[in-house]
Amino acid sequence: MVYLEPLRKKYPHLDVRYIQTSKADGTTIPELLAVGVKFDLYTNSRGGFEEALLDYDLKYDMSDLIRKQNVDIGHLEPTAIESMRQMFGGKLYGLPVKMNSLLLYYNKTLFDTFGVPYPKDGMSWAETLDLANRMTRLDGSVQYYGIGSHGTGAMIGWNPYSLPLVDGTKRTPTIYTSAQWQTLIQSVLLNPVFTKAYKEIGKIPDWSSFSKDRRVAMLLYTAAAPLALTKEFSSLDWDMVSFPVMPGLTEIGSQVSPNYFGVTSLSEHKEAAMEAIKFWTSLEFFVENSKGGTLMASRAKEVREALGSESPFPDKNWKAVTYYPFAPLAATTNVDSKARSIYEKHLNTLLAGTVDLNTGLRMMAEETQKMIDEQPKP
Repeated sequence: MVYLEPLRKKYPHLDVRYIQTSKADGTTIPELLAVGVKFDLYTNSRGGFEEALLDYDLKYDMSDLIRKQNVDIGHLEPTAIESMRQMFGGKLYGLPVKMNSLLLYYNKTLFDTFGVPYPKDGMSWAETLDLANRMTRLDGSVQYYGIGSHGTGAMIGWNPYSLPLVDGTKRTPTIYTSAQWQTLIQSVLLNPVFTKAYKEIGKIPDWSSFSKDRRVAMLLYTAAAPLALTKEFSSLDWDMVSFPVMPGLTEIGSQVSPNYFGVTSLSEHKEAAMEAIKFWTSLEFFVENSKGGTLMASRAKEVREALGSESPFPDKNWKAVTYYPFAPLAATTNVDSKARSIYEKHLNTLLAGTVDLNTGLRMMAEETQKMIDEQPKP
């Protein structure tokens, strides 16, 4: 595991073992709790992390330990810290270590073939869409599309407007009451290239369309993709630019998806557990992992300048990842994953053109409200 080896090398006195959650192995949280396992640390991505803390009463405010051990949290990604504080009344139940965001990748070969200038950092969505329309063409018998996306879920969940999926206080969906949702769906997700492709191939052009078929010029995808799909990226002549600025916004990127580490309420070794987290949130650890191409949860200059420098693709435009500040993280609820599934389902109906936008938004809201009403209150 990327966390354990460097920790053991730096602090051999810390005996940390990793338990992977697995139903097959009987190591889910309720199963571990049932047999009395008192694990000291818990890590998960945003959403799952907070849900587990609440569902299994694992939350432990690390504020005193952070002060006592002089943990430097000043360099950590502020949107990730603020999200944790806002959700839990100022308490720090977790610290962000790594994170993910959205970028725009492009196939240089296609742009060269059709003599169109490459995308660049800082483009607006209007400029990106103009470029996408120029690259959408039928060449002989092959249909090319100017832009694709890794589905609609990431755009919904990490939207730059910081729109929550559900109003946790009112327990109502936000999809039908926010004008910005309408802007995002109408201007971005229902763009002419996406709707054309959906009618012709039954989907938004995706990763397979970009990497295997090679008929997509640009792709909205996650910053973690080059490391997760190194073999596929290695076969392409590609690069990346910053996430396009959305309509009505200026100089802001997508939201991020942080991965948090926290000391649990079960721990009988809280100071040792905090010592491990102190190392995993240190500039030393962040810089080394940033070099490999992992987006670490830090705004420190040395961490961001190191990004990708020793990755499989050191010559790529890594500064695109942090070209703009990240959008504030939207508030989350315990029904977000279900709400997002409903939104995505109805977006497919909108993309197919079988209902108009207002009807589609109303259907999303009605089904989501029904789902919320059926859930127990947190």
